[in-house]
Amino acid sequence: MPWLWDGGGTFTDWYPWKTPVSGKHQSKKRAVDSNVRKARVPAYSEYIRHDPFRVVRDFERALCEYTGAPYCVTVTSCTMALLLACAWHKVQLVSIPKRTYCSVPMSIIHAGGQVEFRDEKWSGEYQLKPYPIWDAARRFTSGMYRRGAMQCLSFHWSKILGIQQGGAILHDDQAADRWLRKARFDGRSEGAHPRDDEFILGWHAYMSPEIAAEGLVRLSWLPRHNPDLPNSDYPDLSEVEIFKCRNLEKA
Repeated sequence: MPWLWDGGGTFTDWYPWKTPVSGKHQSKKRAVDSNVRKARVPAYSEYIRHDPFRVVRDFERALCEYTGAPYCVTVTSCTMALLLACAWHKVQLVSIPKRTYCSVPMSIIHAGGQVEFRDEKWSGEYQLKPYPIWDAARRFTSGMYRRGAMQCLSFHWSKILGIQQGGAILHDDQAADRWLRKARFDGRSEGAHPRDDEFILGWHAYMSPEIAAEGLVRLSWLPRHNPDLPNSDYPDLSEVEIFKCRNLEKA
């Protein structure tokens, strides 16, 4: 880990195994090898010279400013955003349009809920009724935040922001914000050593710094107003065997 070197000693003081093993370096290697057992093992805190996740928080702040949301929690995808939002609200029976992406009912089911389908033509976003959760995967524009809602965004290549992957939850609940940040990070507290932490049941869903950095750059060039993306040619999910749900229009 080259960033551990602080100018003291030599390269082989930190990396004795990198010393050449032939010619005039043999004697130096023997001297280094004799001291390997005396080498100091860096403490955990010494590895943390910089905070690479600062750019993730910068991206979240920029998303808040752009959308008007008080809070923003980034994750790996819109699917994970929906799952976490459903888990926070402890969803039970959830109604969604029958023509949407297949991972939406899957997220509801994985969060412990049940799904029923309704016949609804929608654009940009729709509500997971009766909960204040919105699938906004096909909408991303300035000032889009709905007060009191959890709006789940997608940053997939095919979406408006169009970075490699990623998603986010826009919301206005401080207690939910604390829980969502732990839940996305394997149930861990950010900045805490695992030995000193109290875990909750979580998911491995945090956004990596390089994805956030790309999002921050693209967001700086994005127009303030963007039309909704057209809907894909979604199948009728109420007819898909694995969901085993009834269609509300037949109820």
